Amino acid sequence: MGGEYLPALSQNEVMIASITIASTTQDVTSVYARRGRKRIYYRVVDEYGGETLSGRSTRSSTQPLTRGQLEQFFNGAWSIFHVLAMNFDDYDLARMLGFVGRIESSFYPEIAALYGARIEAWATARRAELDSDEMEVEDRESANSAGSSPRHEYGA
Repeated sequence: MGGEYLPALSQNEVMIASITIASTTQDVTSVYARRGRKRIYYRVVDEYGGETLSGRSTRSSTQPLTRGQLEQFFNGAWSIFHVLAMNFDDYDLARMLGFVGRIESSFYPEIAALYGARIEAWATARRAELDSDEMEVEDRESANSAGSSPRHEYGA
């Protein structure tokens, strides 16, 4: 889809961040913002009428969000980690980073680096858990085969 099915911007609304994933349809999820009289209003939008959103997708603030607040809000509404976990059961970092096609923001130019670091830390932790689980299975199988005694059948 590549963003063409994102909701239209409302009057005085701007896109402040977007993530494009390298799915078959190049899905885009974005954060829109507009200034009200005393607050800034934000919303996370996707190309599926909100069907891919899983958390709170609107919020407001009296000051612009910090980079960390933006990341927390965006990821709370649409978790890149959930998307990656659904697509990569081996947690291969290079493939996951390639799958996250673009992370863009004219207002938060360092957001891509922040997400890259968060994805790397998350993938490393998940991979370590996966390796640990695999080792536990191997240890149990080893213990089971070492602990079993051979069966002897005695003839009549």
